[in-house]
Amino acid sequence: MLKKTILYLLILSLSIPTLLNAFNSEIDLKAVFIGRFSKFVTWPNKGRDKFIITIIDNNPFDDKLDKLYGNKKIHDKPVELNYVTSIKDIKNIKDSNIVFITIKNQKDIKKILNYAKENSILTVSDNKGFAQRGGMIQINFIMRRVRFKINNEASKEANLKISSSFLNISEVIKGAKN
Repeated sequence: MLKKTILYLLILSLSIPTLLNAFNSEIDLKAVFIGRFSKFVTWPNKGRDKFIITIIDNNPFDDKLDKLYGNKKIHDKPVELNYVTSIKDIKNIKDSNIVFITIKNQKDIKKILNYAKENSILTVSDNKGFAQRGGMIQINFIMRRVRFKINNEASKEANLKISSSFLNISEVIKGAKN
């Protein structure tokens, strides 16, 4: 199992430049990664019958997520996609497994991160400094190469386990600046 995971990560990391060329933009690739992160994260069993991915604030993906995950299963559960437009609707993300955050307001982000920690939700964003401020996975593109920053302490506080193989190919951030 470990060898298979390491091989998968190696193939993934080597194929990223090819993937970026195959997709039209970084947004397309981010849409793919949102679902792929689930292969490297373990959630506590909460008896959820769906795997829920939520985008909070603006949806940069248009219908890409629907096309990628609309008829798919993650962890043997059908995928449900939710689009929440305001922090006022934060209670609507409670059953989510993954939340992609596009909000820029730091107070709102902090509220979402605290809520996600209490409800074992994986937080993902491409906002600069996201992992340093307590987000779990930050996606960056530098010279057309994808880089991940992971705040493993934040994921542990949310009772999530990120695989060591994913941590090994990412920049691991220690703690969070408030």
